[in-house]
Amino acid sequence: MVQLSERLGGRLLQAAHGVIAAAAALAIALPAQPASAAATPADTASTHAYLQARYELDLALLRNDPAARADTSALVARLGHECHGVLAGAPHRDLETAFGEGRGQPSPRVRGERERALRQRIAIDFELSRTITAAAAQPSRPAIEAFAAATASLSWSDPRIAQLVRKEAILLQQTPSLSPPDVCADMSTWAQSGYRRLAPASKVFAEQFASELEGLEGELSIGSLLHPYEGAPERALARKTEALTDRLATSSGSGGDTYTQLEHALGVPESQLQGQRQAPALGHGLARSGTRFTVRPETSSGGQLGRPCRPAVSVEFAEPQSEGSIISASSGETVCLGRGEPRVPSSTCANGEASIIAAVAASVRKVRLRLSDGSSVTSPVIRIPRKYGGPVGIYAQAIRDAARRPLSLTELDARGRTVQVVRLHAPSCKREPRPIGPKFFKLVQGTAPGGLHFTIEGTLVRFPGHGSSFSVSAQAGAEAFGREEGSIAVGPLGGASKPSPWHRLMGCPPRSFALVYGILAAPGSSVLARTPEGLVPLAEQQIDPSLHAGGPLFYGAFAALPSELIVRRADGSTLHTESLVAKAKETAEFCEGYAEP
Repeated sequence: MVQLSERLGGRLLQAAHGVIAAAAALAIALPAQPASAAATPADTASTHAYLQARYELDLALLRNDPAARADTSALVARLGHECHGVLAGAPHRDLETAFGEGRGQPSPRVRGERERALRQRIAIDFELSRTITAAAAQPSRPAIEAFAAATASLSWSDPRIAQLVRKEAILLQQTPSLSPPDVCADMSTWAQSGYRRLAPASKVFAEQFASELEGLEGELSIGSLLHPYEGAPERALARKTEALTDRLATSSGSGGDTYTQLEHALGVPESQLQGQRQAPALGHGLARSGTRFTVRPETSSGGQLGRPCRPAVSVEFAEPQSEGSIISASSGETVCLGRGEPRVPSSTCANGEASIIAAVAASVRKVRLRLSDGSSVTSPVIRIPRKYGGPVGIYAQAIRDAARRPLSLTELDARGRTVQVVRLHAPSCKREPRPIGPKFFKLVQGTAPGGLHFTIEGTLVRFPGHGSSFSVSAQAGAEAFGREEGSIAVGPLGGASKPSPWHRLMGCPPRSFALVYGILAAPGSSVLARTPEGLVPLAEQQIDPSLHAGGPLFYGAFAALPSELIVRRADGSTLHTESLVAKAKETAEFCEGYAEP
């Protein structure tokens, strides 16, 4: 239910469904210090004690999971009764709805109004998640306190570990008391304002959300730091704990249904994505490539090129999760089943995999796919009943081999007789090496006017055989917004000019600020910003050459967007100027819409 952010939302949802021990996986920023060269007996003893405490905590969480679910369900039922229908007219969370994609570019003021509405909705979702998380944690409060007591005096040669363990214990201890005083009253206040003004308590929780996002940033984890101090007994204990964590995750897998029920009780309309995910599966299959696919009724009216398409089914491919990845790749395609719809097989190529999808006659039971190397693959079709647009069959297959291009489909009836042969025009799919990364590097941390802390981070992705890609992005709490805004046409001396994208991150009153930053490719150049106080040079931050950033980072934090950017060569002559007056006007209009009326 709660889409607070990719970073925080998932952790809160896990905790709300009983996986409170997931706090141990939090990545918390701490000063970089070298780890101890060799483990001492004290290090090993502390590691064993910590892992034992974690194991006992996970045992208690698993044992208390039914009680946590019962408490959560009771709370959800109460909220659904006390706050029934309160969010019926609230702004939608879906980005397509919130930002009006496909309807032309809205004015800066309208964009500000939509951004404000979306952020207010996030704040309300945050309150709801906090309320439910606190209820789910109540049965495990004694176990959490026991874990905190067992780990309070542990120490390691690497001091970062003890800091992380203390932080973990504090987060766990705070979980049962996260609930706001009256989330129903806060939602009612928001609704009574026409979903335009948050209640004071909601604003407080929004500030907490921003500070927690900052606190969860970093690259260190307890598990990675403990590895050097683990012997065979500790590794065995860690594996037992991981098995318990997996059981907890499996147990919490159906918790989304509870949130969906609460959303419906609060009046939240079902999103298109939710409807599609909740549609019943009409059939499953395992493609020759190892990719699994599912056929479901299509709940939206979308079709190819925007043409209405009813009835229809969707064929969803889900690629197995690769090692080291936190998500699995997926793709899907809509198949129109209405009368008069052409039943032409479709073939696509993605990630080195050729996928073929076709609607076939109701008499077809199997389809034989002939490949360019002379081999063939025969597989059953999924039968679609009349209720969902049938009787018809859906065929889906995927091949991951560039040397075996799909050539034709032979449709077979129940007795194995040929119904028809259809030639394919499938491309040859060459699998590209998987990219390595992304890896994240903190480049700059500082404080912008208005008091918000900001971070500029570099992201590196390597493409084997094709070089690498380096980009920069900035964050400054939950009240900042920003987009790529321009390109400074500069480049290496003596060579052709090279566009150098620059970015801005903005904040509206009462925390107005403008952060301007980007990579400058021209060697020896500098960047100045024209402000009411005069020309102000942007700070320069060198980036490790191994990251292939293309140049140093230039950045500057201002109370308002500068009126001009000026790039100067090393000899002081002007290389490029860019006026920001129009962008400053757009920002002012955006903030007018963003402000609560």
